[in-house]
Amino acid sequence: MRIFTLGLLILLTWLPAASSFAQAAGASKSGGSKGDNTVSRSYFFGFGPGYFSNLNSRSMATAFSLGIAWDIDPSLDLYLTTDFAFSFKNTDIRYFSPLMKLRYMFENEEAKHSLFAGGGIGLGYARNHDTFGFPPDSVTGFALNVGIGWKFYRNTSMPIILELEHQMILQESRYGTPIMTWIKLGAFFP
Repeated sequence: MRIFTLGLLILLTWLPAASSFAQAAGASKSGGSKGDNTVSRSYFFGFGPGYFSNLNSRSMATAFSLGIAWDIDPSLDLYLTTDFAFSFKNTDIRYFSPLMKLRYMFENEEAKHSLFAGGGIGLGYARNHDTFGFPPDSVTGFALNVGIGWKFYRNTSMPIILELEHQMILQESRYGTPIMTWIKLGAFFP
């Protein structure tokens, strides 16, 4: 409950800051990808398979991402997301992370598809697998995120992404620093 409250507090703090940043960036640019000076906002949903490291399990993970994205520049996207993952094999493993992410598009604004890369920072919570009579160990701390991927149909109202994402919580449990790596298929909704 404590991590949920802390994550909600950070999300509510970041939302006005990100919105103000996006509005300021939109007011300062000379023209967006749609020919106006406004910053487009969309909702984001992504899911995919993943892999946990240092959580005392070699099982595959299922991960989901929900959030809001702003197209603050034709080459730069700002995301506020909540990523969470769990394992079907070891149901006591959990991974939760609210993050602020930036993604940079390498192609010019006229390109229909583009390679992108970026990073993010936020908070994270991970709970590892219980074995040999030891109770599950949970970790809470700052989280870092890096990603590389491909954005399809970026000039439409519903772009799609395919991304390889790597996250780690900067706090050690008895098994090491919790890490989650996953391949995400995501879509943006107006």
